[in-house]
Amino acid sequence: LKPVPLCTPLTAKGRIEAEQRRLCRAKGFIQDGDQKILTRAEATFAVLSDEDLIMVPEGLKAEMSDLFALFKAMD
Repeated sequence: LKPVPLCTPLTAKGRIEAEQRRLCRAKGFIQDGDQKILTRAEATFAVLSDEDLIMVPEGLKAEMSDLFALFKAMD
């Protein structure tokens, strides 16, 4: 891994590695213009049911929907 430079075009990529009942595991990385991987990340997320989403503030729901649409477009 290398320091991530400032003012340089970068590409971030990620994917879902595994899905279970209420958990989703994802991995991603950032690379520079030469396709060198500069950093990596992985995370586990809780999958929210429709009932759980009722508790999420409306503004955050919109942001989440936009992010999910971006992820689906990458597939």
